[in-house]
Amino acid sequence: MRAVGAIAGVAAAVTLFACGPGEPPIRIGATLSETGAYSTQGIPTRNGYRLCEAHVNEEGAVLGRRVEFIIHDDASSSQEAIRLYEQLLTEDGVDAVIGPYGSTLIAAVAPVTEAHGQVLISPLAATTSIWEQGYRYLFMVLAMAASALDDFITMVRQMEAERVALEMFGTSGAVDEFRDALGAAADFTYGLSAWEPSLPHPDIDAFVEAYQTASV
Repeated sequence: MRAVGAIAGVAAAVTLFACGPGEPPIRIGATLSETGAYSTQGIPTRNGYRLCEAHVNEEGAVLGRRVEFIIHDDASSSQEAIRLYEQLLTEDGVDAVIGPYGSTLIAAVAPVTEAHGQVLISPLAATTSIWEQGYRYLFMVLAMAASALDDFITMVRQMEAERVALEMFGTSGAVDEFRDALGAAADFTYGLSAWEPSLPHPDIDAFVEAYQTASV
């Protein structure tokens, strides 16, 4: 579930504003992959954005100003995302923008927001190279993925060859490709999970129920 990262990014975006009662809503623009290759992740992210919108407004909005999301489907396309972020900033009249799902689309749209001098909060991108471009207005939420998957595979093979005994090994690459490449040598390796609803976080049951209800 991608809702947690999405909500963290949205919370950062709405706190940029401080206005009194009677003001128009804070309009936050975004694209998300509701169709195409990234829709598996894009749709839960959209649900997270919408859940945050509803929660913030139910709790009294932001200093008397409601939050309104303007969300477009980028169809998992870099070119479509670029076009739509330009539209958000020049035609849709948004007050702020927040990033789409994934490093590929963030890398595509960052030059657009930079050209407009617009802050872009990226809740769901981790590719290291994005943060090495000298962008002034791009802010990340996730930790950077400093190593590539192949590096972790090589490290495990080297430890196995040198008979290094580890009970557990942590990576950001504990995925199917990692297991396929290493077989049994991949056992006892753990990696990043963005969300585990079974963990005993405060108010977890209420959040899961609200997310499931809103996502029907």
